[in-house]
Amino acid sequence: MNTSKDYRILAAEKAAEWMTKATETIRIPIPGKKDQLRNIARQARSKILELKYSFLPSDQLASCEPALNLSKLGAEILELVRIVPKPEKEGAKLLLARLKWCGRMLQGLPGRLALGEENKPEYAVDIAAGRIESSSKLGGSRNLYVTNVSTGAEMFTVITNLADVKAGQIRAIAILPPRLFLNEVSEAMFCSDPLQDVESGVRPPSNVLHLSEVNAIIEEIVRKGIG
Repeated sequence: MNTSKDYRILAAEKAAEWMTKATETIRIPIPGKKDQLRNIARQARSKILELKYSFLPSDQLASCEPALNLSKLGAEILELVRIVPKPEKEGAKLLLARLKWCGRMLQGLPGRLALGEENKPEYAVDIAAGRIESSSKLGGSRNLYVTNVSTGAEMFTVITNLADVKAGQIRAIAILPPRLFLNEVSEAMFCSDPLQDVESGVRPPSNVLHLSEVNAIIEEIVRKGIG
């Protein structure tokens, strides 16, 4: 398998590159942990390079040492972010959300590698069915809504312009680099119509997903990194 061109590995590499740069140049809102985060980012980049040039067959990638090590490093990032009080400033909110996204990207990499040998942009990020717990107009906006979406294990804030999104629906969300809308951080994007007979937390099949925008974002990440 040509691991050097696999979207999953390339996107994870860009996440680790962004995290390395952030820990070296930006004030991280996790007191006393900047050096630890920087060390994790450097380890992650090293392990990704091992994975990128391993050229292992697809059935071995998900369980190989670099992939499992990256998952552990991702879990360490998520634990560090979890204990931080929610910041009020826009920049700190977005930075913390992006660190969390990087942790998810690394932690979930073995699962995405297990999706198979086919090299699809959509495989680069986690996509999960989620139940919309609440939906309300985003303050200060004419056509945006802020929703809380539960995948069972996690809750995500998703800001959308889809007016037909309602509490109680199950829709797929793609976990993409967080974006800021009017001081609110959006952690994912809806990428399906309401789903029937799909449990929260499950990755829905591609044929029920709307992937053009998701794939365009992945292509942009792979080309230019995380802005």
